[in-house]
Amino acid sequence: MSHVTKDLTNHDDEQLLVYSISYLLGNLFSRYSKYIILDRALPDVRDGLKPVQRRVLYAMHDLDLTFDKPYKKSARVVGEVIGKYHPHGDAPVYGAVVRMAQPWKSYLPLVDMQGNKGSIDGDSPAAMRYTELRLSATAHLLLQDLKKDVVDFIPNFDSSEKEPVVLPSYFPNLLVNGATGIAVGMATNMPPHNLHEVLDAIIFRINNPESTLSEIMKNGFKGPDFPTGGIIQGISGIKSAYRTGKGRIAIRSKTTVEIKEKAKKEQRIIIDEIPFEVLKHDLVKKIDDVRVLNKIHGIKEVRDETDREGLRIVIDLTSDGNADEILNYLFKNTNLQVYYNLNLVAIANHKPQVLSLVKLLDFYIGHQVEVITRKSKYELKQLTQRLEIIEGLVIALKDIDQVVKLIRHSKNKSEAQANLVAKFDLTNRQSEAIVSLRLYRLSAADVDALVSEKEAIKKEIIKLKKILHDRKTLNQNLIEHFTKLKAIYPAKRKSVISGEIAEIVIDEKATLKHSELFVTVSYDGWIKTINRKILAQGTEDYKEFGRKPTDIIVSQGMINNLDNLLLLTSKGNYIIIPGHKLEENKWKDVGTHINTIVKLESSEKVIASAVVNNFEHDDIYVVLVTQLGLIKRVSLKELATTRFNRTIRCMSLALGDKLVSASFTNGKEWIVLSTKDGFTLKYLESNVNILGLGAKGIKSSKLGFEDKVVGAATGNSSDIYAVVTSAGHVKRINFSSLEQTVRTTKGQRLLKQPKKKGVTLVASFKANDNDRVNLLTGKEKWHLLEATKIPVSRTSEGAGKAVAESIISADKICLWDLRNKNQADSATLSLDQTQEYQNDEQK
Repeated sequence: MSHVTKDLTNHDDEQLLVYSISYLLGNLFSRYSKYIILDRALPDVRDGLKPVQRRVLYAMHDLDLTFDKPYKKSARVVGEVIGKYHPHGDAPVYGAVVRMAQPWKSYLPLVDMQGNKGSIDGDSPAAMRYTELRLSATAHLLLQDLKKDVVDFIPNFDSSEKEPVVLPSYFPNLLVNGATGIAVGMATNMPPHNLHEVLDAIIFRINNPESTLSEIMKNGFKGPDFPTGGIIQGISGIKSAYRTGKGRIAIRSKTTVEIKEKAKKEQRIIIDEIPFEVLKHDLVKKIDDVRVLNKIHGIKEVRDETDREGLRIVIDLTSDGNADEILNYLFKNTNLQVYYNLNLVAIANHKPQVLSLVKLLDFYIGHQVEVITRKSKYELKQLTQRLEIIEGLVIALKDIDQVVKLIRHSKNKSEAQANLVAKFDLTNRQSEAIVSLRLYRLSAADVDALVSEKEAIKKEIIKLKKILHDRKTLNQNLIEHFTKLKAIYPAKRKSVISGEIAEIVIDEKATLKHSELFVTVSYDGWIKTINRKILAQGTEDYKEFGRKPTDIIVSQGMINNLDNLLLLTSKGNYIIIPGHKLEENKWKDVGTHINTIVKLESSEKVIASAVVNNFEHDDIYVVLVTQLGLIKRVSLKELATTRFNRTIRCMSLALGDKLVSASFTNGKEWIVLSTKDGFTLKYLESNVNILGLGAKGIKSSKLGFEDKVVGAATGNSSDIYAVVTSAGHVKRINFSSLEQTVRTTKGQRLLKQPKKKGVTLVASFKANDNDRVNLLTGKEKWHLLEATKIPVSRTSEGAGKAVAESIISADKICLWDLRNKNQADSATLSLDQTQEYQNDEQK
């Protein structure tokens, strides 16, 4: 079926063919992709070269720029390549030339460049008008015997020249130098290998054509060997790549740790090998960025001390720097270690193929067999013709007088040849050689030389015929050649292969410099962290304390950056934030919202927080109380998790319910809670079951119609309980003054008939003399009140002290301190304590 949908003929008799867009796109794209794959991006499995590389080398060979000849300007070579074989831009051609000359990218460079050829830092090479080129000795092995009909030639782009389809490649370039390229729908990433290991594998495969991958590797083929060295991890990835054509390895920089100054016990890390294709300058910069941004403690200075002696990067550590942890961090977060995906794709049999190691070896050996066969045929033909001529010359020289007489009496060259053929029974080629012979060659010495040459040629012909007719002889010829290469090119392995890819485990705490932080957590989720050193410079004024106008402070206190900040929210979730993850702020800043760390719902609020460095306590519990009258206890051990910076459920809540209180206890405390209507209950903590994180809880009290719990507290008989009314009153009562009640009752009333005046309780909490109370008034003003300014009264005495016209919400500023204790303590920080920290810092 034709893809032409319509024929149109205009008045100029020009035909317009109209095709469907789907056909055109598919057809044209397939042509484009085929061109990119076969003629641009992928190497040939036989010589390991992309077309542009092959054309560069052939053009240099054509210019006689061999390794033993003078250099020529790069611009001259690039012009030759573009003009004759590769009609593309000069920049990509010069780029291909430069890459083949860079020893940190090629195991055995194919081009010998004089001048600036760039650097491992990523510096650009000098312009082509300044640099000079010639072929390396290695490249000579690729191009050798081109004139002996060992490979096919095809016309160039304009049919004015001929170029080779593939090079003879007397050394395994693809495996030794590797290749990279991105085509359409496929790519290749062939790593370099050690020359001796590759040659040994080829020899082993020639001797054992049925050998397996396992046998080849046991014979000494270890894996990739990169020109920049490094430590390779991932033996299974190497085996997978050699078996299937695809695999993954890790390349780690070679590092050593040495003592810098014994007196100060300062260490330094020395890097003298880096991963393949990693730019040294970028690596040094990334390591220094880690130091500047203080992402890890212990790095004092980073220096690049690379010189003519070799690569050397020095990382000076502080006296308390942990070299192992710093290295682990750098391996994971910089290019000190990279992952390399092996993708063994090459053009084989005129199409791209994913190849195993065995196939790579077989294709190369097959190419060498063909090259040697064609070379032997060519040489046999030349020697046979030479032998024919020598035999004719010997016949002629035996009767030289008669030969001279025949030639002298002939009218011309043709007649002379005919007379010689008739007289001595010679061939046309022999007669041609005789008539072309110069008289000085008629000496006796030359006759003896011809006889000797004849014998040598006969021996060589026998040898060539044996190569052509006996595969064992041909194989032995190949083995001898590869054995000579091993002697010419000593190749000590540069990369070390070390087991499987090691999991990098970073103990972040071990890499941190211990520091004390002053942290503030607000009800709306704002976290402000101030370094103790900055705080100790002077007592700050709370009037300048940055906050949102309608927000109140829930917690405030000191935390070590090695500790964890535990937050509990109104939606029954908890969050654990490592102290070193807290962003430092200034006193006047509002802080950092928790949503930058973990996403909360818009209505989700922070109701409590604690400092924890170890969750494995047997006698610390969390008492959770909800607004609709549910309560539960959870062991602190249940909150242990490795899922930092995420919300985790600690209590399942019914629709419309929320947490109003979270307290930490030792398992033997009183629980006191109050409701909006003014009822208060007090009962032992043991009356509340210990439940799992997913449980809803049990009843905390008997709530009246539209009544709800506004707050709760835990404590001992010596503690003080506070309630706050909507009318702006705050009242404190001793725990011991409160009646013990049954959990399922309404409890005792602290406010007499509050509904008559529309007064309700808005909050309740523990407020001892060293605590501070945080109030948000009806005018949305923040009011900070020392607990000692609120008198302690009996349960029946009035509504308490008036502190504002009305109060919307209130809470005690409390940062629970659960560090290294078997009981839970609440911690607050006053301005006086801030002054104490200042004095400590001065000391």
